[in-house]
Amino acid sequence: MIENVVTAPTHRLRGLGRRAMQAALDHAWAQRAYKVMLLTGQKRGARGFYESVGFSCDDKFGMAIRRATAR
Repeated sequence: MIENVVTAPTHRLRGLGRRAMQAALDHAWAQRAYKVMLLTGQKRGARGFYESVGFSCDDKFGMAIRRATAR
């Protein structure tokens, strides 16, 4: 599962995110993972980036629950 990966604006468009993503994928495949899942927001730039490295949307829908904070 890949989540919350962000490249600082001052470091974008240098290939750093692409290299980091490729390293994560290479590691997953080396560990014999059969798939890698990704959670991302609705931003078009992020989604386009992930599609450019091979991710695609499928029929599954991601959901999450967080622990309630103490009041």
